[in-house]
Amino acid sequence: TAVTQATLYQNDKSQYPGTLGNLRTNGYAAVPDEDPWSTTAAPSPYIVSNRFNNVAGSQQVHVCSRGAGKNDTTNCDVGDFSEFPTPFTGGAVGYSVVYGSWQPQ
Repeated sequence: TAVTQATLYQNDKSQYPGTLGNLRTNGYAAVPDEDPWSTTAAPSPYIVSNRFNNVAGSQQVHVCSRGAGKNDTTNCDVGDFSEFPTPFTGGAVGYSVVYGSWQPQ
């Protein structure tokens, strides 16, 4: 939901929301800043940067949760993904506009 709504926000306002909170306050999505395990979600740089351009190449939009263990930084890199986030052994879950959803194996 957050990824889709961030993309709609970008289409409407020619910039990304900057925070998940801006999606809420502008009526796009009721997405909390924290995952179900009370850890702050990790949005991609495109969501947090307010860039004024569309997603191109490997620079894509995603939101990631470090999972119940709260320590999966490998699969929850807030940088731009250049390939599907693997391996899924650390517990991270998320959604990417390019790669779809991922979860632990």
